[in-house]
Amino acid sequence: MASQEVNGIPLHESFSDPRSEIRLLEIDEKHSDEFRWKMSIFSLKENPHFTALSYVWGDPAATERITVNGHFVSVTANLASALRHIYHHWRQEFGSQSHTGKFRLWADALCINQKDVQEKNHQVPLMRSTYSSANPVICWLSTTDPQIHLAFDTIQLLHTEWEKLSIEELLTFDWIRSHPSLRVTPEEEYPLNHRWEAIQQFTKLTYFRRTWILQEVVLGKKVIIACDNRAIEWPQVQSVVERATTLSDKIGRGSIDWPTFICPNIWKAIKSVRVHWAPILFFFYAGAHRTRFRESDPTTIDWQLAAVAGRILQATNPKGHVYGLMGIFRIHLVPDYNENTSVAIVYRDYVCAWLKDWKLGLCGNVEEHYFLLYSGSYLGEPELKPPSWVPNFPALSTHRQAIYDGNRQFGELITDGRADYSVFPPDTEESSIIDTSLFVSGLDIGPITNFEEYGDYMSRVSIPTIKYIQEFISEVPIYADRSPSLQMVFRLFCRKSYRMGQPLNADGLIKALGFLETLLGLDPDDPPLDYDLRKKYLGSFGLVADNAGAFATSFINIFAPPDHSEDDSDILDILYLWYNSKGGFSSADMGLDDVDLVIIINICLDHLQQANRGAAQVLFRMGPYIGVSQRGIQVGDRVCVLKGSNTLSVLRRTPDDGDFYTHVAPCFVVGLMNGEAETFLEGNSSKVQRLEIR
Repeated sequence: MASQEVNGIPLHESFSDPRSEIRLLEIDEKHSDEFRWKMSIFSLKENPHFTALSYVWGDPAATERITVNGHFVSVTANLASALRHIYHHWRQEFGSQSHTGKFRLWADALCINQKDVQEKNHQVPLMRSTYSSANPVICWLSTTDPQIHLAFDTIQLLHTEWEKLSIEELLTFDWIRSHPSLRVTPEEEYPLNHRWEAIQQFTKLTYFRRTWILQEVVLGKKVIIACDNRAIEWPQVQSVVERATTLSDKIGRGSIDWPTFICPNIWKAIKSVRVHWAPILFFFYAGAHRTRFRESDPTTIDWQLAAVAGRILQATNPKGHVYGLMGIFRIHLVPDYNENTSVAIVYRDYVCAWLKDWKLGLCGNVEEHYFLLYSGSYLGEPELKPPSWVPNFPALSTHRQAIYDGNRQFGELITDGRADYSVFPPDTEESSIIDTSLFVSGLDIGPITNFEEYGDYMSRVSIPTIKYIQEFISEVPIYADRSPSLQMVFRLFCRKSYRMGQPLNADGLIKALGFLETLLGLDPDDPPLDYDLRKKYLGSFGLVADNAGAFATSFINIFAPPDHSEDDSDILDILYLWYNSKGGFSSADMGLDDVDLVIIINICLDHLQQANRGAAQVLFRMGPYIGVSQRGIQVGDRVCVLKGSNTLSVLRRTPDDGDFYTHVAPCFVVGLMNGEAETFLEGNSSKVQRLEIR
């Protein structure tokens, strides 16, 4: 924001108490031009009536000029547009109500001296009080946008219909019969009905992807979403989001059949609310959390939500991923925008604050070093020079925006488990942070011996990956825990559903068969595999395939629990049919009707929905073990169990100085995620070390 002085009045008068005072804008009544403003200081202790503006700054190169305190000031075009319309929305809200006094406005770009670092350091912590004191908070989206207007209309229509219905009545979908515009997709609107498309685009707006916007919306006592001269109240949006999520969850669990009077693409859109409405859903969760824990000390959910926000929301300044959340999550840090204070120091202090709360018992059952899951040199951002062990929110946020835009770069790793459980003796030294180094007790369990990238496809396993799995099973037919290695590879891919020791139920066995079908690359549209080739492929995965009976027996022996009864005729029938089919589940000779086929295919392909998160990840071997990690690992990197971390970590000893490590990436090794690494200590093949990670 640039300014040019035209009289002796300062643009930013100095505060007497910068910890309780703010500047507010008023329309200069001496001039009819609404872009002439005057700005004065007010104390929040005196409870002034004012409106707060929430907006995205926009392109810094696209500016317009306004006048404040007689100074010509350049502001971004989006702010200028908001200033032209905001008085209209204030009048719409209050009309001639005298108790509100004059129209006064707080807008950060103008009311905080952006060139004064010390002032910013004092005003940023005050933003919690600023937005919670304002009435209303007006959230400016843009100038005229017909699609946003249609989204407003649709949200209001849904809110009107849904607020009078119970959940049970909502789930009947009778309410939608009288609204063809909500259930029918005209030919000219294909592939998606314009109303539902408008809501999807509304929930994906850049506005709802910004870190600072989160606290501005959540803190407001009354929040209005505005576009041009149109507006909608935030509680209406919240209500529709909540109900839509309920519908989506019920449909996703298969508890509601598709009503044929609803267009299939609309049904799919409702079913996919959690995916397509993801940016705005987090605002709903954060708001619900703040209402519940308004004045409490830091809680587990505070830190967990802060970690989610840091990963999914954008911030122009990397420090904003931390400072922009302090107003709603009780993270005790002092903002420091001084250029001499590096991003590395800010994120180090963020982790120090977490560890302090953790040691005070304020973080529930979350593991001490949970932040390692969101860190690693594989994420890049070398210009920021962050320590490899701090959460790399800038890189993760950039990736999240790419997902929203359909350009996924890598998958977030599913690493459920308790890798350090019972591994470390009670007297093992606690972690500490010195300068930008994390000192932690760890156990080196072996080097990465080779690896193979998944490939970039989201819905199938690549041919090189299939060959990699075949070679592993051929070399290590029985895993370290004496389970068949094919079963362990399946558990690796389906690690969210089937943990170590968890028996595979009927659905699990069908899913395992679907996984096997994927590895074979069966497709009903392709020429079927001849008998000998199919037998060879099945044999490469450790299965006997001389006939249907032998195949079914070997499959059950590999995947079923020891006490499995072969009286389970349904499973055996499916195995026999599958063996004799030409193209797998979807082929006509399976003899399945449409309903059965849909159910079975959904079960089978569930592993692929989980493996979607693994796009652009890598499989790797560590001796007789197999695992998954991120691109960026190298042969020779060390897989380590770290005290206080549920996940495993890939560490790399620096070539110039062997006394410290770099945290490359988190990883998951099947069979080593629940304390099994304790056996490495029992056999004296490894010992607990004090590791320095930079």
